[in-house]
Parts: sequence; C-alpha cells; structure tokens
Amino acid sequence: MNLKCLIVQSYRICLIGALPPPVYGVSQVNAEMQKLLTQAQVNLSIIDLAPDSLERNWQVRLARFRKIIAGLYSLMGILRQSQKLDQKLSIYIGLSGGFGQLYEALFIALARLFQVQIFLHHHSYAYLNRKFLPTQLLTRLAGIDSIHIVLCKNMERELVHLYKSVSHTFILSNIVFIRSNISSPVDLKPKVALKIIGFLSNIAAEKGIMEFLDVVEQLEKNGVEYKALIAGPFQDREIEAQVIARLSQLSHTEYIGAKYGDDKTTFFQTIDLLLFPTKYANEAEPLTIYEAMSFGVPTIAFGRGCIDCAIDSSTGLVIDRSEDFATKAVNQIEFWQDSPQLFHQTSVNVLEKFTDLCQSNQNKLAELLQKLSSETSSSILS
Repeated sequence: MNLKCLIVQSYRICLIGALPPPVYGVSQVNAEMQKLLTQAQVNLSIIDLAPDSLERNWQVRLARFRKIIAGLYSLMGILRQSQKLDQKLSIYIGLSGGFGQLYEALFIALARLFQVQIFLHHHSYAYLNRKFLPTQLLTRLAGIDSIHIVLCKNMERELVHLYKSVSHTFILSNIVFIRSNISSPVDLKPKVALKIIGFLSNIAAEKGIMEFLDVVEQLEKNGVEYKALIAGPFQDREIEAQVIARLSQLSHTEYIGAKYGDDKTTFFQTIDLLLFPTKYANEAEPLTIYEAMSFGVPTIAFGRGCIDCAIDSSTGLVIDRSEDFATKAVNQIEFWQDSPQLFHQTSVNVLEKFTDLCQSNQNKLAELLQKLSSETSSSILS
C-alpha cells in the first residue's frame, strides 16, 4: 500500500503507544499506523510506551514506569514547541485493553491542558463487555471533542452505550493493516468444493479447539468425507496433551504445527473452510478471518465482537453463542457438501466481500489521515 501526501511542516502528529518489541496485538497495529503515517509524509513524533517484555515482574513494571515518565516529559516538550511555533498538533493514542489505560490517561490529561485534538484507537472488547473504571476515567479526560476510532459498528454501539463521554466515533477495520501482507483476490480462484476444513489460532480451550474437534468427530461418526488441519502453537502442555489424545481417535484430522509467512499462505490455499469457534470473551476483530477471506475461504464462527460484521449468511455462518457450535457447523458443512455449486458461490461471495471491505476501509483510512491532519492533501491509496 502506497500513500501519497504532501509534506506539511506546519502540522504535527504525535503517535503515543506501545510499539514492537515485544510483538503483540496492540503494538502491531500501532506499528502499522506508524508506517502509514510515515508513508503519508506528515511531521510525525513517536512516544513508545511498550514494556521491555510481556512478563509481569516488578523489574519490567519499574522499567515501564520510567518509560512513562520519560514519555510525559517528551510530550510536554512537543506540546510547548508546537505552541511556540504556532504549529497545529494532533495526538493519536493506540489504547491498551486493561490497566495500561491509566498510564495513557496521563498523556490525555496533558494533551487536554494544551487543547490539542485527541484521537483514541480502540482494539479490545475487554472494557466493552462491561464498564471498566480506567476506560471511564480515560474517556472523561479525553472530553467530548475527542475522536474514538473503533473497529466496527458493534464496537461503536457498545462504546457509546457504556461511556457517555464518547460523542465522536470513526469506524476503521483492522483489515487495512493486513492488506499489504495478504494475497490479492484478483489473483485467486474461488473454492470449488468443500473437502478440507481448517483451524488456525493459538490452540487453547477459549479459542474453541474442543468445539473444532467436536465438529470433526461428529463428521466422522456421520460418515462424511472430509480432511481437517489444525495449525497454531499450543497454549500449554495440558491443552496439548488433551488435543493429541483426541486426535488419536480421529482418522482424518492432523495437527500441522504453527504456521507463519509462506507456510500460512500455503495453509489458506489448502483449506476450503475455516472454523473459528472462539469463546474468548474479549475477542474483537480476529484478523485470521480476513486472511481466510483473502483466499476465498468461508468461515463458520461464534458471534463475538466484530465477527458478524465480517461474516454474513452469504459468506459463511455466524452461530449464536447460546447454540451448540458442533451441531450447527456439521449441518452447514453437510449442506455445502451436498450442494457444491452453492458452496462455490459462497466462496465467490467471500472474495467479493473481501475486495469491497478493503476498498471501503482504504477510503476510510484516507479520510482518517485527513482528520489527523486537515492540512494534509487527500491520500491516494494504491
């Protein structure tokens, strides 16, 4: 993805948040936003708040506290310099999903003192399933003029409902951050028939591995012809032992290890259907579903977070969390196997929807960059 913009030295954007390393969800998205803003050639400042590691010992916490203090000092300098130079400034913060928001609230309070425009990017449902005190504090400090970037309409609805200080929202799917790393649907052919079923995730109970195994076990009992592939790292040895024990009873299901890069591409080229029976309460917008869509692979998933904004009845199946996943999924798989032309059309629909989502969100990304810096020329995404 190339962004072509005019360099505007009279406008400055300060990106605040965790950047890799370590690599995890929020840090990856912040890094992608940094890359996009750099490509847009804006006058960009960075304040990295990432911990030294994902461990939670006191040494890591102390080191991060020092980084927060240094970051606040840096922001104060940026704010004073922008004020002195009569330079317009926007603050962009990629928000944490938990108590890290208390740190981020300090930066928001400082930015409010200087009356600069604040953009807050939300990535988690951890504080949307129920009200969370740090988020309540943070949104109040940000004020009603701040702009809240959300992943989908579902997230927008829950955020506005729980936090009354949220007045301005902007919907932008994370599909824009993976677009450059996945194949173009123009170069792909839709799936012809449903033969191979896949699971790709961290292998854990909360990610639905047992529900996946329930599905393939039922298919085997029903005499359905299938092959199933499980990819991803095991969460721990206990879940590994449980999965391996169940696999020993299944004739057509194989664990193929963690897959990254070209190996992940091969996985999506191989499978015809993705099962995503996540039970993770904070699930927001799993990129695995979009990666599958880029290869014309339909998905059957539990309805959580933004999932039903990515999948509809023409591109897969969203199962209500109150229903039995295995029963619903097996019925749908058998239906598609009995009607290959309908499955083929579903795959066609998946590729078309993926293309539409990419285009609409690239346009939204251009709009967001303009909002971050109203003096930046309209971006051309190609």
